[in-house]
Amino acid sequence: MLIKRPTQVHPTILPAVVGLFVLVFLFSQLPRSKIQHAFNVGAGPSNIAHHVFNETLGFEKIFVISLPSRTDRRDGLALAAAVSNIKIDFIDGVKGDEVPDKAIPKFKNRVKDGEIGCWRAHMNAIQRLKEQLFDFARSSNALTQPLLNSHPPKSADPTYPIPPDANTIPTDISFDSLPSTALPVHSPYGDNWGLLWIGHLGMNIPTPNSPSPEKIPRGRIVRTSDNTVPQIQHLKSFYNDWAENFGYENHTRVVHHATRAIGTAGYAVTQATARKLLYAVALDEVNEGLDHMLSEYCEGRKGGWKHADCLTTNPALLNRHRSAGWMGADGDIQSDYATDFREEAETDNVRWSTRLNMEVLLEGRTEFVDQWPDE
Repeated sequence: MLIKRPTQVHPTILPAVVGLFVLVFLFSQLPRSKIQHAFNVGAGPSNIAHHVFNETLGFEKIFVISLPSRTDRRDGLALAAAVSNIKIDFIDGVKGDEVPDKAIPKFKNRVKDGEIGCWRAHMNAIQRLKEQLFDFARSSNALTQPLLNSHPPKSADPTYPIPPDANTIPTDISFDSLPSTALPVHSPYGDNWGLLWIGHLGMNIPTPNSPSPEKIPRGRIVRTSDNTVPQIQHLKSFYNDWAENFGYENHTRVVHHATRAIGTAGYAVTQATARKLLYAVALDEVNEGLDHMLSEYCEGRKGGWKHADCLTTNPALLNRHRSAGWMGADGDIQSDYATDFREEAETDNVRWSTRLNMEVLLEGRTEFVDQWPDE
């Protein structure tokens, strides 16, 4: 059942676990004055920008998808959420071998059971519909909200909402000098987005050579000197060289439109997008993994929509955590390790991980472990 409110429509965040989700620890909360300055808003308690810091991070609900049998992951996620002051609701994952062929729409060759289970669990979740996210919200607004006092409305990104031609050069906008945009009404992340892909295992940055170059905007918000981002040699992604290919230096975070994504560690959808996904992904042909189908939706290649307004960040804000021990326990979708053993736990692309600092947090100490210190 979709949840609605009479005065505002709040998007719903879907941190899709299936063995990959890890909460990012928000070490500090920005003072209210900084929020007001960043969004050019007053001090009234109803200002929507402040919602980024509530227990659901400005969304209506946070769903975590996890197999009931993986109590190890549920226990870790519940504790990480508790010490981060985040409220989560678990949704039971689905084993692919329990999904009958008749329930899978229009397929020629059945994909792996793990991928079927992942797809079905996410569709079930969609049916039910503090500093890092704050910065992401500012970037999202800069890419999609109209410029303040622009008549007719226009965007800081000349390629938004649709590039004037397939060869338009991408636009880099510095995070340190974001343009003033119209204050959002419905969401602190802006009023025009459909999907926020904040957790993944790899994400391409749109260029004229990307899929559907005539449909995907190419504006980028570039933040340098972000000390939450590890140095380039420590970044882990299926597109390992994304930072070097675009000439970005160490500690750079980029917010951009989504394309060629791998992994669904965490994403948010609006209710309108949830309805479209139920049509385009749940009822259409299931011939590949969920991440590929979501990518095609965002690229305008699945469902028939011209542009889906999917925003993301490189590196991701939500990354996979891999516990010490048998590596075959890393995931239930695919596992390439039969007997390999990991001596130490690690969290991809997160310098100060909640899971790796659990003892420090529970004891109230502040000397947090930096797993990727500068070299």
